[in-house]
Amino acid sequence: MLFRSLFVPTLTVTDWPPPGGNPDEQPNSIFFRSRYIAPGVIGATFSGNQLDTFPPPPIATPALLGEGGLRIETWALDSGSDFLLPSYDPESGVANPASMGQMGTSGYFRLDLFEEGQYAYLGYARSDMRQFGYMQYECVSPIDWRLVGYSYGGVDEPIVVVDLVPNPGTLGVLGAGILARRNQRPK
Repeated sequence: MLFRSLFVPTLTVTDWPPPGGNPDEQPNSIFFRSRYIAPGVIGATFSGNQLDTFPPPPIATPALLGEGGLRIETWALDSGSDFLLPSYDPESGVANPASMGQMGTSGYFRLDLFEEGQYAYLGYARSDMRQFGYMQYECVSPIDWRLVGYSYGGVDEPIVVVDLVPNPGTLGVLGAGILARRNQRPK
């Protein structure tokens, strides 16, 4: 399982749990895990990072887009989108990350409905809903996915979900425009 940091210009990926030690999770990061829990039955989870008790606001674990089933290309992500928020109990100080998953054929998404080479898009936001972004994954198999890019917008700006993988035939024509896209990080 890997943690991927959000809202940073350089992609940071951290193994979890780290070999021989306690996890030191990155703030505002997401982990993704998928596996077969029985023959042909997929169990998968996207979750924000855990936090220590009494974290300062905004809570440094992301909200996750709970609609669209990872098929959100061309959507505009903003505070009106249906995000699953992390929870926080001010009396106990416990913050629980947003999480969404698939168990068999039930859940927020269905990885088994994607074919090899298709893309899935995970939308995310800061816990105060003031900054938005998304990750683009490529299906290698129903349980094997490759992160191919991520993008995030500025504070209080919506972001439109677009394909972050340039078509090789248009790279020369679009090269300058692709490089100029702010905060987009193709891998």
